[in-house]
Amino acid sequence: MSPKIAERGFRKSANTLRSEAVLRLKETGPSPKNALGRAKAMPHIPYP
Repeated sequence: MSPKIAERGFRKSANTLRSEAVLRLKETGPSPKNALGRAKAMPHIPYP
């Protein structure tokens, strides 16, 4: 597996994680506790 393909797969999974977090936020509603927990669990993913 070439690095480029692996990188694309990783970026896709990162996007999926982020969209899942957004969906979860919509379900639970805005709450400081939830936001803190999510920030700790999911580090910021920089986009190229």
